[in-house]
Amino acid sequence: MQVTYVGPFNPDNGRNRSIIRGLRAAGLEVDIANSNSRSRSIRYARCAQRGLASGSDVLIYGARGTRFGQPLSLVMSLVKRRTVVFDAVLSLYETFVIDRKHHAVRSPAAKLMHMLDRKTFASCDIILSDTNEHAKYYSSEFGVPLSKFETIYIGTDDSVFYPRPRKTHESFEVGFWGAYVPLQGVETIVEAASRLKDRNDIAFRMNGRGQMFPKAKTLADEKGLRNMQFVQEWVSYEELPAVINEFDVCLGIFGSGSKSMNVIPNKVYEGLAMAKPVITADTPAARELLMDRKNCLLVPPDDADALGDAILKLKEDSGLRESIASGGYELFKSSLAPAATGRRLASVLTECAERTDRRE
Repeated sequence: MQVTYVGPFNPDNGRNRSIIRGLRAAGLEVDIANSNSRSRSIRYARCAQRGLASGSDVLIYGARGTRFGQPLSLVMSLVKRRTVVFDAVLSLYETFVIDRKHHAVRSPAAKLMHMLDRKTFASCDIILSDTNEHAKYYSSEFGVPLSKFETIYIGTDDSVFYPRPRKTHESFEVGFWGAYVPLQGVETIVEAASRLKDRNDIAFRMNGRGQMFPKAKTLADEKGLRNMQFVQEWVSYEELPAVINEFDVCLGIFGSGSKSMNVIPNKVYEGLAMAKPVITADTPAARELLMDRKNCLLVPPDDADALGDAILKLKEDSGLRESIASGGYELFKSSLAPAATGRRLASVLTECAERTDRRE
């Protein structure tokens, strides 16, 4: 079976790398119909041209990064006699309207994004969701039958993210990395650091920048947090493991908004893949994969006291720290590495392609 991965996606994004590596490991041929032109119109035109010209059995709209595959749906819906798949990790409407609130719900921009999402979902044979909870949300919001969804957890590229020898520091290093989007709940991390500011043996490292960065930095300054360092420089995908390896514990997300309930972020998978102990919010999505005190620590969303207590617990209990790090790494290897997800997705694509052939 031949697959064409089509779209203006970032090929270095962990989600895309994981899926492509996984499918190839499962024995499928995967071509990439991509464009990184600085012109948005040229980018989409080239991707559409390459996708329509492809002779592959399966077309997958690539997603993630800062570029979305939805606009291609208006053209790619013309494709016949091939299985068409959309990787719906990011919805335009949910991302920019519901979570980041860049547009009002009733604004023309929001309505356009909702329409593009809805048409994309309707035009595809299979929709890949990153959690079961996200599939339920998409089904309800855009009127899509749940039977069209397949959950493929995000995972990450295990040729880049894998355990390294641990480094020792004078202080216990608590690490966060991300784009400071609302669902991450970075204010909760700052509040937790404030509760631990008298502990000279615990240090917080906040890597990245984005929408909520000014608010988080201002809050930290107002509280006079000497135990929290902000590092705004972006690092490449290949350089990120070296940053993570400096941490004794990795932080996931802690927001209480609707999108926070539906997702398990990249940073959780990356921490698991590197055999690091992870703390993240106790949400319906997280409970699909994670077990408290077995492969992570789960805390209530938007609860700085609980997060601070969890950090202290891991600081003081090296046995628990090692246990959940080991449990998280075993979970990643068995179910979330590219080889595992690739086998599952290859099976789904093969079955769907066979159904398409029988209809002809």
